[in-house]
Amino acid sequence: MAYDDLPTHKPKREKPKRKGKRTPGRALLVFILIDAMTALGVVIYLLATRGG
Repeated sequence: MAYDDLPTHKPKREKPKRKGKRTPGRALLVFILIDAMTALGVVIYLLATRGG
């Protein structure tokens, strides 16, 4: 794991204050949306396989 070789990862780690306040809400929303989409996909798949 060589994070020092990548310059794009350094500025993100140097400013953890903004991400600490913003990420929890957005991360939860993203995870909820992903879970909802996966759940809908599973339900549609089950309905398609069982019904059709």
